[in-house]
Amino acid sequence: MVNPCNPAGDSVWFFSVEKGSNELAGVVSLMFKELFLEGNRIKAGILGDFMFKKKYRSLGPALAFLKGVINEFENLGIQFVYTIPNEKAKQIFKRIDFKTMEPSTA
Repeated sequence: MVNPCNPAGDSVWFFSVEKGSNELAGVVSLMFKELFLEGNRIKAGILGDFMFKKKYRSLGPALAFLKGVINEFENLGIQFVYTIPNEKAKQIFKRIDFKTMEPSTA
């Protein structure tokens, strides 16, 4: 279904829940966007709202969670994803091979 507010589609939220206790450990959102690459329309995603409770912030759980989210990109038809992580999240995104681009100063 196409959201009339976003023609690229509704946002998707992913939740990380601890097994056993069902406690919410973290979340991330994926907002869809249409971009043009070499004249072709592609479906892109903007990763946002990446948050983990303090007790789950070790690298292992956050890394496993993001890898799980990335595995869903193909099912969602995503061809390109970008984000602007905060300083703490930058290390996690580097570990999953997100490329860093510095802003232009022009």
